[in-house]
Amino acid sequence: MNKTRRIATLGMLCAMSFLLMLAEIPLFPAYPHLKYDLSDVIPLMTGLYDSLSGCFLVLLVRTVCHLLLKPAQPPLLGEAMSFIAGASFTLPAVFVYSHARTRSGALSGMALASISLVLTMLAANAFIVPRFIPFLADHSTLFPYLLYGVLPFNAVKALLNCLVVFFFYKRFSRVFLRGMRS
Repeated sequence: MNKTRRIATLGMLCAMSFLLMLAEIPLFPAYPHLKYDLSDVIPLMTGLYDSLSGCFLVLLVRTVCHLLLKPAQPPLLGEAMSFIAGASFTLPAVFVYSHARTRSGALSGMALASISLVLTMLAANAFIVPRFIPFLADHSTLFPYLLYGVLPFNAVKALLNCLVVFFFYKRFSRVFLRGMRS
């Protein structure tokens, strides 16, 4: 029964994360393609409560569903960047929290996750995106894009995600995650 409940709960969490991925909000008018969504919050809460594997599964399924039902332009770039962002944010936090299951462990994990997200997305946008968007291959356009678009966007994204998790984790875990642990 516990395995069945865990599978059903993970399926529901995948669906919730996918639906949140559809509700995108552009944060910076100068860069309308950089859109914030709450979809990384669900995998993070899943990982904090359950495990790295549950977190990774929710990230993977929500990204594949998005790819199949609402693909980004150019194809695969948005989904790949979203998956990289989600993994770089959620996995460090879950790893730290799994070794120190305290409030300070959660805060340390989210601080590390925020730094990881910002640095990983700076690197990904510097090396991956220019291969798909040719005008960003020029350093005179790439550097301002990274400095004024990618850096602040991912810092704000990390802050918003951490605030949501910090304030809603306990309520969320009581309602949605009961029964996942043995």
